[in-house]
Amino acid sequence: MPDDAQSILASPGPERRLAVILAADVAGYATEAIECAQNSFRLNRRPPGDHYSYLGWAQYAAGRYQDAVETLSHPQAGGPGSKRNLAAALAQFGRLTEACDVGQQFLAEFPSFSARQWGRTQPLRDDAHRQHFIAGYLKAGLPE
Repeated sequence: MPDDAQSILASPGPERRLAVILAADVAGYATEAIECAQNSFRLNRRPPGDHYSYLGWAQYAAGRYQDAVETLSHPQAGGPGSKRNLAAALAQFGRLTEACDVGQQFLAEFPSFSARQWGRTQPLRDDAHRQHFIAGYLKAGLPE
């Protein structure tokens, strides 16, 4: 992770910490993104719901599916990506029935979702990272 990321984490403002978490993950540093998110949780015991979403995203990216399921199942986890990524994490963790149920809940809110279209819009540097998410979405029964 870039050296200036740690100084941003130390600066005030949860939006700055959140930006580092997302940037680290997009750049392919899932483990570092998890560490940043956990640090953010230590600094703010009542973080906004999107912090759970970004931590769950990073946990999924790192292959920590059980952790992602726990994080994304938190009542505070919010945003459209939470259900989508929870469905993928459940599927990758082998809980396919639950994954499909959560995937259907997501599709009720976003009926035009397409895993491949989603993949084309993501600024991920590594295509394997992108395909990892798409594979989870498809395994959870989301449309290709």
